[in-house]
Amino acid sequence: MNPGLIVWMLFAHFVADFLCQTEKMALNKSKNMMALLDHSVADYVVLLSMYLLYLFFITDVSKFNSLFFINFISHFIIDGISSRIYDWTWNNDKKRLFFKVLGFDQFLHVSILLVTI
Repeated sequence: MNPGLIVWMLFAHFVADFLCQTEKMALNKSKNMMALLDHSVADYVVLLSMYLLYLFFITDVSKFNSLFFINFISHFIIDGISSRIYDWTWNNDKKRLFFKVLGFDQFLHVSILLVTI
């Protein structure tokens, strides 16, 4: 497993999941399927772009696999569940639990990235 690819994909996930997520997506993905879909598609597009950039400059195309489909579907499912838990914890002043759920959400996303890489 290429350590450079792992670091690059983790960076791509950070950019997609945090920097590219709008406030509207973050506040509505637990209530609105389209907001969740928009967030998942944005994550998928950034991840795909970063992976293609990595392939273009650093390695060969033979490593191109089902990474994108698996990560898109899993991201949609994970965030579909975790965003509802986020809302409940935040609205019920359970801030510590909110951050535990956020950490577990990221653990799941990163685990799936590592397995698919």
